[in-house]
Formats: sequence, structure tokens, C-alpha cells
Amino acid sequence: MKTVLLLILTTISSYSQTTIWQTRMIQSQIQGAVGIPELVADNGERPSLPIGAKGSRFELWGIQIVSGAIARQELLDTTDVGLYQPAAEITITTGDPYTGFYRSRVDQPFTVSYKISNLLPAAPVIPVAAQKVLVEHYVDLYKADQYTDTNIEKTTLIRSFYLETNGNHSFSFPVTNLTAPDLIRRSGKERFIVYALADGTTPQREIAKAEIIMYPASEGKLVGLDKNKKHRSLPPFSAHIWRSYPGTSTWVEAYSGEFSPGKRGDMLPGTFETAGHITPNFFSEMKFASATTSTASTTETKRTLVLRASSPFPGESIAQGGRILAYETINVENTITVNSLLTTIE
Repeated sequence: MKTVLLLILTTISSYSQTTIWQTRMIQSQIQGAVGIPELVADNGERPSLPIGAKGSRFELWGIQIVSGAIARQELLDTTDVGLYQPAAEITITTGDPYTGFYRSRVDQPFTVSYKISNLLPAAPVIPVAAQKVLVEHYVDLYKADQYTDTNIEKTTLIRSFYLETNGNHSFSFPVTNLTAPDLIRRSGKERFIVYALADGTTPQREIAKAEIIMYPASEGKLVGLDKNKKHRSLPPFSAHIWRSYPGTSTWVEAYSGEFSPGKRGDMLPGTFETAGHITPNFFSEMKFASATTSTASTTETKRTLVLRASSPFPGESIAQGGRILAYETINVENTITVNSLLTTIE
């Protein structure tokens, strides 16, 4: 946009100079690519002009006055105001009810909604910047076992598109858009940005943004159970858990017979709860002492132990059985009665 200079730059050279700074506001009615400047006094003697049909630009200038003459002027800030200025809001919906910030797990679905307003219908006299906005979607992959922006391994723009109508626009994703060979063990961030388009000399500018942290899926292992050995009692064993989701619980259940995905057993005393609600717990261990047995029996049977983890996501509560992280089925020569299992967390 071309601006008519209202303030005359005067070079002053004097051995005795008095220097002061003043501020002035200039309003330009936006007419296509050319503005018509008008001085808006900062003492209230002259009010601003009405906002033009295509908007107005307000420029704040700092003026250096030396011995009564203008020696220097600096543009301090610029703001465009107009009926055609688009606006946007972004909302992200996940299965995690946590409200501190948007977060989810890499294998969980989520929805991004854009609420767009102030767009004008397409017409020859309407600037393109008033007819649509630009949307960009980025993903930031964090380094292994890292959960902060200071450990970004790579950033990728995975899609960009225009929205040309007012109202809500929703896009659903079945899983994260992060990519990595070991994705289930990785974390990262997805970022969504809405831009108002460049118009004349007004550059493209950000009008809305939102981001969601994607955490990895938990993994687990039962250690110390030999499935090839015939046990006379339930041996001491431990449960190892990696990357437990924030605010979740992990526990072990036991039941007679072979493993069955839908079968529930007795919860062994002791449950590990992931401390904090911000980042996953990288590693934890639960140790279980041996169980007592009933009278000896020569009947050989099976005993299955299942490591489970809850989460805030639908269908993964403790009552619903959470997710199965690991299981082992062992051979026993006795009928094992689980009277008490001592549990410690390390």
C-alpha cells in the first residue's frame, strides 16, 4: 500500500538542540491497494474516520523532534480493522477428559474443528483475503522418550487447504498423523494454524492456532514366570511397565486356565498409579512375593497372570479391564490360593 507522507522530514544541524519524542496515529481508508491517509490527533481533537467498507489501517508513528523540527520518524505498530477481517477459533476433541491442555495417545482418534466467521461471499469487488482463510497442519516428532519442544527430531507440514465458508468445519482422524518406524513408542505434537491471507501490503497473518500432544502407547512385560516349569506355588515375579499414560493405573490379575482376552481374574493386591498428569512415566516396576497354596494336589493345571493398564479413554477403565499389556500362563501342580501378595513399587 502506498502511503502519502504527512510528516516532513527535516534535517537539523545545530550545536544547541532540544530533542523530544511524540506519537501520532495515521488512519488510512483501505481502497483496494491504495490507502488515503488522514491524521488522527492523539489529543482527541480529531476523532478517527468511520471504518471503510474494505477496512482501515491504523499506523502508530514515533516522531523525534529536534529544536522544533522533525528529525526522525519510526513506524511503531500497524493494525488493520475492517468488516471483512476474518476470524477463527480451533477446538480439538479427544477421548481424554483432561483440561490442562489437549492431549491424546498415538493410537486414539481425535477431531479438529474450525469455527470461521466474517468471510464475505465471492465477488469481483471483494478482496480474496475476505473470501477465504488458509489452514496448515504440522506434526512435530519428538526424540525417543522425550516429551518437550526442546527435543523435536523433525517437523513436517502434512497438509494445507483453504476454508471458504463461515461456520464449523470438522475433520476427524482415526489415529495420530505422526510417522516413525517405532510409532507406538514415540511421542510428538500436532499443530493447527489458521491464517488470514495477504491483502495489498498487509502480510499474511495468523488468526488462530491450537496444538495437541500425542503420547506413546504403554508396553509391559511379566518377568520371572517360567512357562516350561511345573510350579508347586506361584513364584515371585515382577511386572515391568514402559511409558505409562498420565493419570492411569496398572495391575495384575490371575485366574485358572489358559489365557482368554475377555476373561477377568482376581486382582492381585497392589496397583501402580502413574504419578502426575503431564507426561508418561517412562519405566516402573511392581514386585510380587510368592503366594501360599492349599493342600498339595497331584492334578496339574494352568494358571494365567495378566498385566493390565487403565486409561482415561473410553472402554479402558479399571472396571472395564483397561488394556492388556502382557500375560503368562504357567503350569502348577497344586491348587494355588492367593491369600496375600506383598507388592512394592520401584
